[in-house]
Amino acid sequence: MYANYRWKLFFVLLVFAIVVTFTVAIFDYLRLKEEIHNDNEIEIENAEKDSIDALYTIEKIYKLLDPAISEQMDEATDYLLKLYDEESDFHTWDFNELAKELQMDIYIINDENVVEYSNVDEEIGLDFKQCCKKLSEKLDNRRASGELYIDEIDVNQNNDQIKKFSYKATEDKQYLIELGYNLEREEAFQEFDFIDKIDEIVEKSSIIEAIHILNFGGKAYGVLPSNPVPENRYEAFSEVRETNEPKTIKTNYAGKELKAKYIPFHSPYDDSATTFKVVEILYNDNGKNPYIATNFQQLIIQLFIIIIFSLIVATLIASWFSKPIYYAYHDSLTKLKNRTAFNQVLHEAFLEEEKQYALFILDLDNFKLVNDQLGHATGDELLKNIGEKLESICHGDAFRLGGDEFAIIREIDEDFQLKDKAEFVLQSLNETINEHEEIRNLSVSVSVGIASANSGCNKEWLFNQADKALYDAKRLGKNQYHINQHNDQAIM
Repeated sequence: MYANYRWKLFFVLLVFAIVVTFTVAIFDYLRLKEEIHNDNEIEIENAEKDSIDALYTIEKIYKLLDPAISEQMDEATDYLLKLYDEESDFHTWDFNELAKELQMDIYIINDENVVEYSNVDEEIGLDFKQCCKKLSEKLDNRRASGELYIDEIDVNQNNDQIKKFSYKATEDKQYLIELGYNLEREEAFQEFDFIDKIDEIVEKSSIIEAIHILNFGGKAYGVLPSNPVPENRYEAFSEVRETNEPKTIKTNYAGKELKAKYIPFHSPYDDSATTFKVVEILYNDNGKNPYIATNFQQLIIQLFIIIIFSLIVATLIASWFSKPIYYAYHDSLTKLKNRTAFNQVLHEAFLEEEKQYALFILDLDNFKLVNDQLGHATGDELLKNIGEKLESICHGDAFRLGGDEFAIIREIDEDFQLKDKAEFVLQSLNETINEHEEIRNLSVSVSVGIASANSGCNKEWLFNQADKALYDAKRLGKNQYHINQHNDQAIM
């Protein structure tokens, strides 16, 4: 029990050091992770603000250009309506030549809201009822009103061109004449390309993968139809369009698990159908931040170093503090457990249920002659040799009670032979004593008193019985053992 005290203390100190250090390190790691998360939130907010600022700027620029462009679109629309009055069969129209003349793209939308004719081949056959239901509803209203509608910034459905569109129905309401003015050729756009500005925001960010500006139908400005589209974009976009509230979702974009934030935007310079847009920010918030990963690796290395250091410190401290405790329960000369340990072990033994113990009390015969004739140093050497022999044959069950008196406590069972054990102990100790010729000449020997009892017995009674047996062994001539056969055990 007490021999393991040093190891117990060592492990307690080691575990304490590791737990404290690990706790501090984990809290520091979690704090860092929280700080990075907060920094990411700020980065997303700044990206949102900068993107909206870019939108405000370009909307303002185009608002200043709008009167001149709108006038051109109005004149071009009237020209085409007159041409329709003269020749209503669009098969006869040369749309490429007309587009070149007007410097605008031309789209003829039938009463099913399908682009039937155009100079832009990839737009022919576009069905607004399929791709853009909300816009299709607006087209129906515009056809019915017969008025000219000029929107602000918008994007082609089948390419990434940013345009300004106008709509006006023919007098017979069979068709809508749609014109598309390419805003990208304007000097203002070339001086301030808001798509480039948004791309710069992405390049500077460590977590943002992409930023898109979505038009009323959910199509991104400056992005080809063949480019990847985030999962559930349209569902999130539609909800934001209906609720006018920001929304964040988990999505998959170009094979990456990301988060997508959708922010509604209403242009203060546009009161047409294009006034509503949505800013889409795709960013990495899955906990795989490179700085966090690096910090975690450093944490593992630090913990490894701390464990090594704790092993060294725990070993030293356990060694220093275990010595006083060790000697409180051990005899300094023989290294056997002392009387304090004997009393505690005997007490604990008799707390066990349904067990039987044997107590051996040993005393050296004529030991005083050794001290008187050969000196105390020789006497101490003999005691040490006796202690070593008892430890080797009893394996921790031997005690030095004081002076030349020793004890052995053994748990016994039905097969345990007290006489055989007693003879073995007596023979072993006498051999140790007789190794020294001068001591052998002094007739030094060992007397042993033995008593046994069940765990329910009073331990003081057991000790007294063994002590009486020792007295009888000495009275009968020494150098022998005596087993007390008294059966009247005092119950606790």
